[in-house]
Amino acid sequence: RLDIEWNDPINRVTGIQTESIDTYSCPSDPNSDLLYTGDVDDGPVNPVSYGFNFGTWFVFDPRTGRGGDGCFYPNSSVGANSITDGMSNTLACAEVKTYQSYFYNTANPGPTPPSSPAALSQWAGAAVFGLGPSLQDNAGHNEWCEGTVHDSGVTTTFTPNMNVAYLHSDGRNYDVDLSSRYEGTSLTEPTYAAITARSYHTGVVHVALMDGSVRSVSNSISWATWRALGTRAGDEFTEEF
Repeated sequence: RLDIEWNDPINRVTGIQTESIDTYSCPSDPNSDLLYTGDVDDGPVNPVSYGFNFGTWFVFDPRTGRGGDGCFYPNSSVGANSITDGMSNTLACAEVKTYQSYFYNTANPGPTPPSSPAALSQWAGAAVFGLGPSLQDNAGHNEWCEGTVHDSGVTTTFTPNMNVAYLHSDGRNYDVDLSSRYEGTSLTEPTYAAITARSYHTGVVHVALMDGSVRSVSNSISWATWRALGTRAGDEFTEEF
């Protein structure tokens, strides 16, 4: 039923959350077919290897319903006429890693995107963590049926496969994502997110553009070009990539 949450018992009994959708699973990701069981309340769920373009950094403001500068956000209805940068210059989706370490529900980081991965650590103090030494502790991109940015999305805050290093209190270093506010858990707090495109391919991630074409994007793509690809109407010049 589409009028209730996917994890409502009525829907869960159908087994829909354990469906394996080949389109969402990268064969190069060794964990793409491993059911996520880290959230006992939701039951087993299939992960997802591709994230839809939620934009640069800002994702959603629940007070106004305003979404970010990408093509997807909560309750979005973006048509082709809204993608003024051009369909061939705008990301639809990009590879992400299943079982991604991340933290969420932090202090409000503000609208300016971080200038370096090290900046994310400053918001970790009050965060909720979806990371740990066990694979199942790492909770990002693990629920294909969840529409939140940390499960179904990607942002262009950082370039592909950039190591976003975070030293956790357990003494371990994690390559992390950040979602400042789990969408739907606050009526007032906006969501900002650094959800990095990552892959198990050497030096590249595969992406789909809004015109339907598929490309390989190098890790060495310039920061400006990558962020320009994440916006639908930024009026930026996108160099060949």
